[in-house]
Amino acid sequence: MFDYKRLFDRRTAGHFSVPSTGDRGPSPYGSRRRLAGIPLMLGIFALGIARVPALASLPGIPLIKDDILTSVAAAPSGGFWSQIQDSYEDSTPTPPGYTQVHEGAPAYDDIHHAGLIAWAPGTNGYWVVTESGHIYARGGAKQLCPADSLSTCSGFVPGAFSNLTAVAATPSGNGLWAVGRNGKVWTAGDAISYGDVTFDDSVPTGIAPTPDGGGYYIVVENGGVHTFGNAIFYGSTGGHPPAGRTITGMATSINTSGQVNGYWLVGQDGGVHTFGEAPFWGSSGGNDSVVTSIISFPRPEPSANPETVGYAWINAEGQLSMCTRDRPCGGTPSAQAR
Repeated sequence: MFDYKRLFDRRTAGHFSVPSTGDRGPSPYGSRRRLAGIPLMLGIFALGIARVPALASLPGIPLIKDDILTSVAAAPSGGFWSQIQDSYEDSTPTPPGYTQVHEGAPAYDDIHHAGLIAWAPGTNGYWVVTESGHIYARGGAKQLCPADSLSTCSGFVPGAFSNLTAVAATPSGNGLWAVGRNGKVWTAGDAISYGDVTFDDSVPTGIAPTPDGGGYYIVVENGGVHTFGNAIFYGSTGGHPPAGRTITGMATSINTSGQVNGYWLVGQDGGVHTFGEAPFWGSSGGNDSVVTSIISFPRPEPSANPETVGYAWINAEGQLSMCTRDRPCGGTPSAQAR
């Protein structure tokens, strides 16, 4: 998920994310609440914020942008599904979207909403979760919540500060985790919350579970990686994304024993960054359009080897690119959304 709507979060004038303990646990800066920035903010509004250039940042006022929810998931028998956010401003619903099939993945009824897509383990289908928490199931994925709404499972309340930015399925295929802009983690089905990132001022852009579901990783847009449960920390960008490019997603590397041995982070420019023993198989070299998410995958079924053999990422235009152990690459798009 690419953060394209920075709102008035908890940051105050002159206070930004600090790469200290934030990568492993709560930052001592994360719980501070200051009122010093309020007069400045009111003064700016009095002068007319419309005069500020697009994407400009003022002291105490984060960027004001929209979230691009285009996302990708790997099908177990090979191929990929993606949920594309439509660019037509006058379309409904808002934001609109559609489902795209790549590389031979099975096709199901289209979902006409922008959303976050996740494969449902144990099935040949997936869930798409909208930013407001509505859950659509396809291809055998189970219904997780009454009325297909995350709010009925765990009390999620959508809003500008809390809209969802990333989701991940539990390994059992009977639940999922969802993280919101404010860092809160919401659960459905058999998912268990192990903690959240409300202490971090940076917007979450990805969540990835451990193989047994006993923990998860959350990456935030400044490149900080937070671990929960039995997730092992392998490093991060320390709150300083490479070349200043926002980090928009993460994917775990799994070894032949079925354990996480590292992970990849992807930047909005398509640069792929490796941590732990995660190998580098290529990227777009930082020359892509706005990349919105990344996933990793093993060999297709019926192979039972859990080892990761490749990763794929998708950009806001719906172009899917992938690199594998057997076919390292420079990130040349392998499929184009309609």
